[in-house]
Amino acid sequence: MKRFSLVILFLLFFQSVWPIYFRHLLIEDGLSQLSVMSIHQDKLGRMWFGTNEGLNMYDGSRITVFKPSLDSNSLFSNRNDDICEDSDGNLYFRSGNKAIKYDFDKQHFSKITDMRVDFICSLDGNILLNDQDSVFIFYPKRNILHYYFRLPERNSYMTAILRTANKSIYIATSKGLFQLKDGKTLKSIIPDEDIFSIYEDSHRNLWISSRMDGLYIMRSDGRLEHYRVGDKFGGSSIVDNQIRTVAEDNYGNIWFGTFKGLHKYNPQTNVLEVFRRSPLPGSLTHSSIFPIFKDRQGTIWLGTYYGGVNYFNPETDFFTVYTDNPLRNDCLSYNFVGHMVEDKDNNVWICTEGGGVNFFDRKMKRFSYLMSNPQHTSVAHNNVKDICYDKKRDKLYIGTHTGGLSIFDIKSHRFYNPFFTDPEFSKLAGDRIAQIRIHKDNLIIAAQSNIIKMDLNTEKFSLLFPSGKYYGSSCFMIDQFDRIWTSDGGNGLWIVNLNNEADQQHILGGEKGLGNSTIISIFEDSKKRIFLGTEGGGLSFYDGRHHCFGNLNKKNSLILSDYCYEISETMMGNLIINSDKGLTFYNPDTHSFKVVELVNSLPISGINQGNGILVCKNGEIFVGGVDGLVSFFEQQLFEQPKDYKLFFSDLYVNNKIVIPNDKQHILKQALSFTDKVSL
Repeated sequence: MKRFSLVILFLLFFQSVWPIYFRHLLIEDGLSQLSVMSIHQDKLGRMWFGTNEGLNMYDGSRITVFKPSLDSNSLFSNRNDDICEDSDGNLYFRSGNKAIKYDFDKQHFSKITDMRVDFICSLDGNILLNDQDSVFIFYPKRNILHYYFRLPERNSYMTAILRTANKSIYIATSKGLFQLKDGKTLKSIIPDEDIFSIYEDSHRNLWISSRMDGLYIMRSDGRLEHYRVGDKFGGSSIVDNQIRTVAEDNYGNIWFGTFKGLHKYNPQTNVLEVFRRSPLPGSLTHSSIFPIFKDRQGTIWLGTYYGGVNYFNPETDFFTVYTDNPLRNDCLSYNFVGHMVEDKDNNVWICTEGGGVNFFDRKMKRFSYLMSNPQHTSVAHNNVKDICYDKKRDKLYIGTHTGGLSIFDIKSHRFYNPFFTDPEFSKLAGDRIAQIRIHKDNLIIAAQSNIIKMDLNTEKFSLLFPSGKYYGSSCFMIDQFDRIWTSDGGNGLWIVNLNNEADQQHILGGEKGLGNSTIISIFEDSKKRIFLGTEGGGLSFYDGRHHCFGNLNKKNSLILSDYCYEISETMMGNLIINSDKGLTFYNPDTHSFKVVELVNSLPISGINQGNGILVCKNGEIFVGGVDGLVSFFEQQLFEQPKDYKLFFSDLYVNNKIVIPNDKQHILKQALSFTDKVSL
């Protein structure tokens, strides 16, 4: 029995990302301050963030903060930026106007020069320092500092340096972009422009951001393009002329930050998208983006001016998240998402517990809403419990709580609500519909006190069984042999032949291996196997050969929870089961499990009974939660995970941290680089 647990960040793998779900590191996560001006990843994979109030190191679980002390000789200042590294992986950064080195082996900070530093960066494993218009080079291996060259413009300073794939060196300054010739001569490329950063993409194009005058692109053939607000770029236009840093993801998309939002440009489709702060969960925490950094796993890290760190991974973050905001057409009308169906045009119709029926156009990624009204010309009630789609008639059948049944003709966009117009329906079914299913030319309806049927051709109602006997109506399923399996809470299970009511059996809880827990869902898979989801009793399955039941629970299997709400089958032949803990993917043939846990993996906060699952014809899976809807493709869950580098970060002896060459003399170098520890 195998189990694979996904505990990584999830969004959407595919190029049609809408929207991105950003993760955040904020004050409550331990970040020292929200203005993040520099980002870097060290050789151990840890992320370093320079803020206006301290330097932060994030190891994936906690943040360590380095701030100035009250000592006037403190190395640190509040403002920390320009984080870079030498050829040995030691970090360098600017703290105030001081150049600071962090020695990895010794776990020690030191100042490398007493001169004032306006900018610091790395080039070929060495460190460049800028003091006004003079540039110096520091050779770490020899621990010496030499004068390098002078900037051509007085009262200017360096802002970036880049050695390109063809070995050219470009220098960005506050007064233009230059190319370094023969190691000392500077040739002007873009004069009199305050350049913020320079970046080379995988096609050898140079992306040059200006502080106030838009975006420059130097193509690999030497052509220089310039785009400002209003200029056509990517089918639209950039939204702000204050361009900050640029990065390319592993799909070739170009990301750049501005004062008014994060831009994503897809060179293959020539499409430009802009992401801004919004009150929705998973949005940017602030629209003003400064550093953008791609780490070795392909995660994109963003430093915002007042919103801390935002991050996502286009490769491994493959859940698309839809939250509720009825004032926006890219959001749901209500937070609690119930059952769903797909129509012939591959669009999705969604039940909500208070926002009526939501229609989701999957091509346009837009929602529209069908909500009740006093005239009963729309859905009968906004608390919608179940929904079925009839492809032959292109109609929806909708079960509501206290509004009865609604029938919606999609083509004519007209509703019929029999509870308000048909006394026979009101008498038979009442106003509360728990479940509906289409079987042949009938709609089977689990009503308040019985199960009834409606002829889809005549729309006439009658009892499912002429005897009127009550077999339970909390949940049901009709199998391949035309038998209805139905339960009424904790009173066991009825199995009745629809063609011969006398052919029936009643299995009480505790009989034939059936547990005593309440049955809340019944499902038949593509191989005609019957499964029961229970409230606290795990997943039960019917053994047709021996006419008894088996059970999978937390004690005897790797199922995620004993509370199994909804059951469906994926295109890969796995059962998908939602629960209070998240999702379980179970393969009945191999008896293997894969789980996706809430919050840490699944970007919704909770799943309750009544939340739905939909597996679409193209394999996309929609999962409803208490605070929205997520979608993804199952095959991504089976992809080989990236190789993550693990290391020991800290050693404590007698509850005291051990550092290299301290009084305990246990470590000679950092624990991460130590092969053996003797105590």
